[in-house]
Amino acid sequence: MNFGKYEKNENGTNKRILYDYGLPFSKELANNLDKQKERVDGRKASLIIIDGGIGEGKTTLMVHCADYLSGAYPKNDEGYYVYDEEKTIKFKDQLAMGGEEFSNKLTFCFTNKLAVCIYDEAGDFSRRGALTKLNSMVNRLFETFRGLQVIVIMGLPSIRVLDSSLLDKNIIRFGLHCECRNSKYGNFKGYSAYKLNYIIHKMNKLVIKNKAYDFTFPNIRGHFLDLPSERSKKLDKFSTKGKSDLLKVNELKYSGLVNYKDIAKDVRRSVIWVKKMIAKKNIKHNDIYKNAKYFDASVINVLVEEIEK
Repeated sequence: MNFGKYEKNENGTNKRILYDYGLPFSKELANNLDKQKERVDGRKASLIIIDGGIGEGKTTLMVHCADYLSGAYPKNDEGYYVYDEEKTIKFKDQLAMGGEEFSNKLTFCFTNKLAVCIYDEAGDFSRRGALTKLNSMVNRLFETFRGLQVIVIMGLPSIRVLDSSLLDKNIIRFGLHCECRNSKYGNFKGYSAYKLNYIIHKMNKLVIKNKAYDFTFPNIRGHFLDLPSERSKKLDKFSTKGKSDLLKVNELKYSGLVNYKDIAKDVRRSVIWVKKMIAKKNIKHNDIYKNAKYFDASVINVLVEEIEK
């Protein structure tokens, strides 16, 4: 029985979206994902890293893996995988575009017993201090919720941006490096946590960091296909909105505007205190975005003077 599946491209040619055995990626990857399900069932942490350059299909592969972990590809009696669209992940609940969404969505997945949560960096690392905040948050979350029973998949420009302590603590279980994507499929190399240590060590010595992958033989190699067209459109729409929101916030901050959280951090007071003082001094905001008020940065000096009185 053939479980391969095709759909028509816009130009009328056939586009393959499932291999003959019923999966959108190589079987070796499915075997490794199964081991992560067993791991979290034993109340151990599991973090999967997917990295690669822009346009290499990181987000597509993350969604494929998350769908599989959520039960969207059960096996039938004959041993073939059968796609069940109803069990695919919900982007609004399980895909975090940037660190500011990640903590809330991971907590939601934990509370609602969802199998997997995705973090997509979405340009986070163009923001000052974002990398430090991300590493601190990931360490804190996994230390707090040792038995989280949610597999986390993180999409990054490079694995070297993560704190190496996540490897030392056996939180990162394996990594997938995406490269050389073409019009028909994407390619990945898979590395165990053990081999990722050698890759990061090599990266620290090389000028061209991604060359480190050429010095360490992968545990697995494989391919992955595009998402079905309708699901791909939904992902693009969701992803674009998340990145647009991030760009807008960056634009506001680049213009010298700050929100309540920014002010509270600089003056070392609570957000509640900041709101009360701004209201007391009748300071007007300069802009509002997604219900958040943004003020001219000069408000910080006003509040510091108030504290020093």
